[in-house]
Amino acid sequence: MAMETQRGKMNLTLNTWIISDTHFFHDNIVKFCNRPEDHVAIMVNNWVDTVGINDTVLHLGDLFMGPQAEKKFMEIAPELTGDKHMIRGNHDKQTNSWYERHGFKMVGNLLGDFVEEDITRDGMPYQNHVKNYGFYWHLGYSGKRVLFSHYPDTNRLDWTINIHGHIHNNPPSPALQKTGKDYRNVSVEVMDYKPVRLSDVLDTCG
Repeated sequence: MAMETQRGKMNLTLNTWIISDTHFFHDNIVKFCNRPEDHVAIMVNNWVDTVGINDTVLHLGDLFMGPQAEKKFMEIAPELTGDKHMIRGNHDKQTNSWYERHGFKMVGNLLGDFVEEDITRDGMPYQNHVKNYGFYWHLGYSGKRVLFSHYPDTNRLDWTINIHGHIHNNPPSPALQKTGKDYRNVSVEVMDYKPVRLSDVLDTCG
């Protein structure tokens, strides 16, 4: 099933591999999300072992992060297999053409600006003004409308399932819990640091 995007078309199917929030070369994420020290090597090896060269991959944002991460990522980018597509996350600061030069076709549209409400690791509430990118996909056999986005969506609730990243291995915020909607977090920390088939994500949905 072809999906129209801001930058062209993506052949999204149930066999598409999904991954989010790799944060390649982000040193502090080892502490923030309790990642193993060699998380970069683990993710690269898992990606190459999982994704065939002709497979389609959708990355839901936050590809890499850190002062030296851009240069380091350019060195490993050719190793990452598949026909790669990406939705922009809050830490993805390069231009669309930069990502495309390094193998990632940018997809999705700006869903809107909103205020993210969450709680810090110290239990303090905070608000963050953000831009959320993503796109909708109709799951033909069930009639369900899937929203792929970087942030879990609390504002555009005209979807059945929201497949997202951003929250890593943190629990859903009170704002998400209040919606009563069907969210699926595919951040790498909760997906064993490897891409997962879209069909497997949907199989967990009610």
